[in-house]
Amino acid sequence: RTSSVLRGIKTTGDDNTGGLVARVSEQILLDYDGSVLQTAEHPAGALYDIQALLQANTDNYYLDTIQKIEEQFSDTSGK
Repeated sequence: RTSSVLRGIKTTGDDNTGGLVARVSEQILLDYDGSVLQTAEHPAGALYDIQALLQANTDNYYLDTIQKIEEQFSDTSGK
């Protein structure tokens, strides 16, 4: 699972944790494409927290869809 990536990141605050590990949470942003926001809350404080936005590789799909919609509904010739 991708949350293991955040657990493996070492920061400069790792010496001040008293053996505690970061708490990793995941928030689903778009259920249909798997986009999530992951947060690792570091035991040494917010200064060492990490966030990662993970998105599916769907750029071409969305760009093609936008282009098709624009071509279908645009009043501007040549689009």
